[in-house]
Amino acid sequence: MCQFKSAIVTATLDVLSNPYTDAHEDLIRLFKLNDTPTPRGEPRFARVEFRPEKVEDMADPDKYILVIDEQRTPEWFDDKAKEKVTEKLKIIISGMIIKGDADLLCGGAYILANDAKVACVKNALIHAMLGTSRVGEMRETSRVGTMWGTSQVGTMWETSQVGEMRETSRVGTMWGTSQVGEMRETSQVGKMWGTSQLGKMRETSRVG
Repeated sequence: MCQFKSAIVTATLDVLSNPYTDAHEDLIRLFKLNDTPTPRGEPRFARVEFRPEKVEDMADPDKYILVIDEQRTPEWFDDKAKEKVTEKLKIIISGMIIKGDADLLCGGAYILANDAKVACVKNALIHAMLGTSRVGEMRETSRVGTMWGTSQVGTMWETSQVGEMRETSRVGTMWGTSQVGEMRETSQVGKMWGTSQLGKMRETSRVG
């Protein structure tokens, strides 16, 4: 299964990725790539993943490692090529990280670092909320992949979604058709209104 952050590397060392998908097959279709092997049986490009060994390091690009997501690696993808690709992916990840205070995130894909505080998120994808990160309001089609640590979302509106709540993360109030996929450990949701939905509750997670 493809994991964050997935990309495809071409023979010219172009790094192809998209903020809204980590599926290599989607990237192949999106960039119209020829996925048939060369006459020598080599892949024409390299499927890679760039990720940290620990979730809490997602906001530190220097702790990410490059992983080849296929059995055979193209001959041109040597150590020097891997170094260049790693630097390019570090730039991509660095551009996604939010630290400190932000008033509004509108569109795009992000990682909220330990100290991040965002007043409002609209139509954006947040891959992870780490440590003590906070979001005041999630509006429209905004999504959070996973909430970790003591991260908090104040209010979820419209069709906003949280995939998974872990540890002691909290959501204050859910309105409209907002959804939380799964709650684990001691995560909490304060109030649910309208047609808001909760998928699964595990361990000692709670809804007020």
